[in-house]
Amino acid sequence: MQHVFGRIKQIETGSNPALTRNALIVFAAVLYAPFIFMGFGTDDVSYSVIESTQHLLETGQYIPSRFPGYLVYELLNLPLIHLGGFIASNAGSMIMSIICLVAILHLCDIFAVHHRFWVGVAWIIHPVVWVNSTCTIDYLWAVAFLLVGVILLLHNKIWWGALVLGLSIGIRLSSFMAVGGLLVLAAIKLPQPKVKIIACGVLAGAVGAACYLPVYLYSHQSFHFLGYTFGNPAQWTPYLRLGRFVYKNIYFWGLAGTSMLGVIAAVLLINWKKIPLHRYLPLLGVTGMLAVGYELLLFRYPFENEYLLSMLPFVLLSLGVLLARFKRLLIAFVIVLAAYNFVSINIAKPDEAFNATSASYGLWLEKGYLLSDAELRLKLGPARNILDWQEYMDWKGERRSWRENMELYNQPAENYD
Repeated sequence: MQHVFGRIKQIETGSNPALTRNALIVFAAVLYAPFIFMGFGTDDVSYSVIESTQHLLETGQYIPSRFPGYLVYELLNLPLIHLGGFIASNAGSMIMSIICLVAILHLCDIFAVHHRFWVGVAWIIHPVVWVNSTCTIDYLWAVAFLLVGVILLLHNKIWWGALVLGLSIGIRLSSFMAVGGLLVLAAIKLPQPKVKIIACGVLAGAVGAACYLPVYLYSHQSFHFLGYTFGNPAQWTPYLRLGRFVYKNIYFWGLAGTSMLGVIAAVLLINWKKIPLHRYLPLLGVTGMLAVGYELLLFRYPFENEYLLSMLPFVLLSLGVLLARFKRLLIAFVIVLAAYNFVSINIAKPDEAFNATSASYGLWLEKGYLLSDAELRLKLGPARNILDWQEYMDWKGERRSWRENMELYNQPAENYD
């Protein structure tokens, strides 16, 4: 028994990094595995990917699942979806999340981050991570490629790092912001000539740009695929845009989690003289850059709080650094974050799901992020395309198939009503 307790202590303190890593991998797999059997997921994007890859298989013609294009993710998932169904494609997302976990733990070593076990647990149980680790969607694929790319850079594998970072841009175009920040980090940490880092950035950009050539050709050799039509102006007044932005930020962490971040900020401000910030300026600086970039993205397009996932690993690493002397506070934050999977205090409700033009405010005790998503996934289980998704979700707007949507969106801007 003493031996068992000794092992547990080694895992929690991180004194045996390999043991901590392996224990966290098993923990993540045990938590995630049951959910990969619950259909493709609750986001309509999952069903667009199914139809896009099916069309490619049947006709040989590439039509993106949606703009601005997600070629690398679509090609990687084509065999998973059509040979193994949702179990295989969801398992792919789970593997990507575990790769992210291993990469985060490796970055803990590189940057001498404290409390690696709790940083790893925070990643695993973060509700947005947990949901996206078990469904057919691209967010964590992009984050995995970003983290592997930066680790290759930091180990002086410059050109391999550039290739992998370029592919992350091919998975999600918004990855280019993270790539820029991570190249700054590499320029600070590596003894390489700066011109080599610039060349690395050019190569990553070229690889990323090449991934959008098929979308460019599909878009009649134009760049209109980079635009976005917001639809009903009544839904996008400055007040509603700001409201969506604030709400998405709060419920990335949950109301209690956001409150805990406020407490952490206050504690750090009071004790800032005790924190050796100079030792971690590269990590903290890049975290700040990524946070500003992805918050601006979310403000411009306040649709999905998943947009913030690319900055999350670095936020957690920074918390590990900043809370080196406040381990109990970090543990309390992880516990609150875990609770958000199961219970949530909601402060606003839209007048109409998916098409809100106003909201009511109050305090409502509701199912947490994970439980709400799981309930919807059980409802959507038989769905295989966008029209299925619209039916099961009781979509109130105009119902169009994936192909009809793409034909509509693939018109020059002047043809829109």
